[in-house]
Formats: sequence, structure tokens, C-alpha cells
Amino acid sequence: MRLVLVLAVTALVVAGCGGGGARRVSSGAACAAVIEFQGREYLGEAVRDAAPDHAGPAGPAVVPACNDTGTTTESATTVKAYTLAGIPAERALAVEDQPEIVYVARGICGDETTPSGLVACLAAAG
Repeated sequence: MRLVLVLAVTALVVAGCGGGGARRVSSGAACAAVIEFQGREYLGEAVRDAAPDHAGPAGPAVVPACNDTGTTTESATTVKAYTLAGIPAERALAVEDQPEIVYVARGICGDETTPSGLVACLAAAG
């Protein structure tokens, strides 16, 4: 159920991005799109047509529980994470069934405002 919600919200966010810059993605009413992988937190960024190809499986990542309704807390879920071509997993990952979202490690390339700028920044240390 949560995956369906994530995909629906992702589609709406991506469709609304237009020609502007990169946008932080939400996985629900108030929950940011976040995954945790090997002790590190990654934040979802919509990159539309600039998304790099998946390079291979990285392993399981956790989507943390989120209380976006104020009354019910969903439990954490596990998703398949993938490495991105030319980008180290320590900088960014992809998640299965989210082709236009790049999950960026917290503190990496935070000043980039366009999808192509973000992808170039992520690859710079690759």
C-alpha cells in the first residue's frame, strides 16, 4: 500500500516540476522521500530526464516509518536499492520502480538546483 502511495505522489511531483530546478520529493502528505542504506540517510530528488542509468543492485534499503496523519504510524519497509552509473553508492542511489528519483546522501550536492546539475555534481567524485 505504501509503495502505491509513494508512486502516486512521485508521479504528481514529477509532473508538476515543469522546467524548473530539482525538487525534493515527498512520499506522503508530510513525509519526505527518505531511505536509509548502510547507516546513511538519503533524500529523494526528482531528476526527470536527467536520471542516470542503474548500474546494479546495491542491496536492501529501509524506508523509515512515517506518521503523516498525526494518528497512525506506518512501519518501516524494505526496498531494493541500486547503484547509479558513474556515481558511488556513498553519494547517491536509486530505488526500484522510481526511475525519475535519485536518492542523494545527506550533505552531498545540496546546492544544486537543476536535475542535470545535481547529476553532474554526484558524478564528479565518481
